[in-house]
Amino acid sequence: MESIIKLLTERSKKETDWKLVSKKNIQYFQSRLLLKNEFTHAFFTKNCTDNHPSSLQSHLKYYNHIHTMSQVHSNNVCNITDKLNTLIPNVDALITTKPHQSLWIYTADCIPVLLADTGTRNIAAVHAGLNGIKQNIIKKTIESLKQLGTKSKNILVILGPGISKKNYQVNSEYKEIFSHEESHQSYTVTFNKKLKREETLNYFDQPEKSQKILLDLQASIIIQALKEGINPDKIRLNRLCTYENDKLFNSWRREHSKARQWSFIGS
Repeated sequence: MESIIKLLTERSKKETDWKLVSKKNIQYFQSRLLLKNEFTHAFFTKNCTDNHPSSLQSHLKYYNHIHTMSQVHSNNVCNITDKLNTLIPNVDALITTKPHQSLWIYTADCIPVLLADTGTRNIAAVHAGLNGIKQNIIKKTIESLKQLGTKSKNILVILGPGISKKNYQVNSEYKEIFSHEESHQSYTVTFNKKLKREETLNYFDQPEKSQKILLDLQASIIIQALKEGINPDKIRLNRLCTYENDKLFNSWRREHSKARQWSFIGS
């Protein structure tokens, strides 16, 4: 049975879904779905001469108020609507309803997730790693947006590059954290007006005759988004693996360094 992940992966391989911008001192990916809806954003690679949000933003000729986080792998969400140019401690998701703000995440194997409401223009940026996902950070972020007037039907969920399932082995104890029911969810999704298919999406994979437990962080994020009523047609993911693509991305599992790449979305 074709999975939602396979469908989205095949769709994301199309040239029309992602745009790679390479200039002299900067390189980044953009989602054409966000561009179509006029949301300024970027998923930067490590190929940037000056890897600081203010410099990266100026390269894009974009000068909004910058908000960053001291990320701690939590499920803490902060509304920065009433703040200017802030570093928020101990959070892993930022949201705002105010224009002229930019929300920033840094990652090296975890998944940068950008959310945008096409109705209210509310936005969010999420640092989604294993610990945050198992604490339902995507669910909490979407719930926080809803409290500010956002409707599920209007939310775009864009997943940037992160570590792939085949390169992300975890301890078997994590399989027990995600309940059996949650790790084998089935969803009915509509791919066109005339065709409905029931697709299965799983958190984990265990190769035959292997003790390895492989976790798909992007699948885990999409499961949470679908459970909150997000339309699959409004989800996009970049399946480039940070661990495998050493010329594009920093990777904690590959290098064990503190080097990261930034992602952001602006209102």
